[in-house]
Amino acid sequence: MTTAVTWRDDLMRTRLFKAATRVSAHFYEAADRTTEESQSAEQVERLNQRWQMVADTDRTVAEYVERFEKELLVLKGEAIFDHIRTQLAKPFACEERLSHLNKKALEQARKCATAWGGTRAKRRVKELKALPLHVESTAQEQTKISFERQSEREPHILTRAGSPKLLLYECMILEFSLFHEYLSHAFPSWQKDVEEISEGWLFALEFDWFESQYTLLDDELLESVWQGRFGKDRRGFRAGRWLLKRCKSRDCVRKFLLEWVAGWDGAHESDNLDLLSQLQGVYVKAGRKFGVQKSSKRLKTLEILDASLCSGCEGGVWDIADMTKKLRTSLDAYRGAK
Repeated sequence: MTTAVTWRDDLMRTRLFKAATRVSAHFYEAADRTTEESQSAEQVERLNQRWQMVADTDRTVAEYVERFEKELLVLKGEAIFDHIRTQLAKPFACEERLSHLNKKALEQARKCATAWGGTRAKRRVKELKALPLHVESTAQEQTKISFERQSEREPHILTRAGSPKLLLYECMILEFSLFHEYLSHAFPSWQKDVEEISEGWLFALEFDWFESQYTLLDDELLESVWQGRFGKDRRGFRAGRWLLKRCKSRDCVRKFLLEWVAGWDGAHESDNLDLLSQLQGVYVKAGRKFGVQKSSKRLKTLEILDASLCSGCEGGVWDIADMTKKLRTSLDAYRGAK
């Protein structure tokens, strides 16, 4: 399977994106080949330090690659950096690399939804297809990747290359970023994204998936890149982390979230949004608290939440209206409370 890659401009950041995609590809090749036990985040940091030396001015892609090859001479003698330097002297097809990452991301989304979801998720996975990739520059600091559902063109994933100083790290986690677009945006059956879920709860589930499938160093890199993005607007992500822990095995919440969005019925949009509102309320009232001691009111709320999440797990069917009613009742106890 090969997906189309469209370059919407040839500006400096787009050219740097091509070069950074290549460097990250060679890094992972080297990491897979080496038998060294000294692989660490520190090696990635040193690679990025050399990257900063070439990403400071406007050049052609070939010039970026040639200069970076020379920069790596400073790190000569270490297997990973020697491999990258050797490969930079050879031909490279950036479009093939991006298509490969796109394929891997789609495969991970399908695998995750099949392993952790239920009947609806498995049915929805069959509708999940590879999307074309479009790349352009942006004046924003961070690289932005988005699923363009409603477009004059066919649905596609748009990557907008950001600041040169962040670009290498962002290219190194590109597989996860594409995986996120498939599972958080293309997989749900809604017609318009519900951001609290797509950028919050599903995002937390996706971190869980990568932690279960990839190495500790992959996880460290992923967290380091996303750390600066978790501001106050990431409440949904923190709520998702908390919600996933409500079930000791984590299975119930994972299945619930995937089944919920896979069967998101536009005809019952208000019911789904009402449940979302109640879940948000439970998190605020019972989840965002210090310490392990719990009041009777809070204990009752958590008991109702846990029962609601786990009761439908075995059969893979959750009654949205019943969950909403029970959670709303539990939150009534907080009305007027300071």
